[in-house]
Amino acid sequence: MSRRMFTPEFKRECAEFVLKHGYIVPQACEATNVRSTAIRRWVKHLRQKRSLGCTSCCHTAHNSASRHALRIKKSTP
Repeated sequence: MSRRMFTPEFKRECAEFVLKHGYIVPQACEATNVRSTAIRRWVKHLRQKRSLGCTSCCHTAHNSASRHALRIKKSTP
C-alpha cells in the first residue's frame, strides 16, 4: 500500500475543522477520511504557526476537504 500525500492547503483545512469550526478529532477524521494521528499533528503545527504570528500559511476556502465536510453533519455529544 502506498503512502498518501496531502497538499498544505488540505492539511490546513483539516486542522481548521478542529480549531475554527469546533469539530473534535474523530469528527474531522470521518469528514476527511484521514487518520487521527495526522490530524492531531496538523492541528499542533497550525497552533504553533499561529502562536508565532505566521501569516504566510496556505489558505484555500473551497478545497475538497471543506466541500466534503459540509455534507457531514456534526454530531452532538
